[in-house]
Amino acid sequence: MKIKIVTIIALALYLCGCKKEEKQPEYGCDSPVLSTVRGVPGVLYYNKANNNISLVTQAGSIFGFYQVCNTEYEQFEQLNYKTQDSIPVLFDGQLKASAPQMSPAVYTYYTITILSISKR
Repeated sequence: MKIKIVTIIALALYLCGCKKEEKQPEYGCDSPVLSTVRGVPGVLYYNKANNNISLVTQAGSIFGFYQVCNTEYEQFEQLNYKTQDSIPVLFDGQLKASAPQMSPAVYTYYTITILSISKR
């Protein structure tokens, strides 16, 4: 009898501990990685008002706007980015989808997790 009670309690605890699989968001920093980029030239901007970091790239007439997810990344401090308006950089990162933007086709928007960044 004791074995049945212990087995039932153990089974109940196991089943209660199982989590439902959470759906991953389609957009933003927690969304799936779309691709990885390497050695991309761009310009780093720091917005003092909301303490965020963004990158802008240009390929011909196409502009890319990247909102940085991992602003605490250690290499940012080495760039001394908070004291400058903009810094030309090379970066590697994992691109993730940004919420859809109503804009001309010459602009692309992403969120990005920086893997490496340096001044150019």
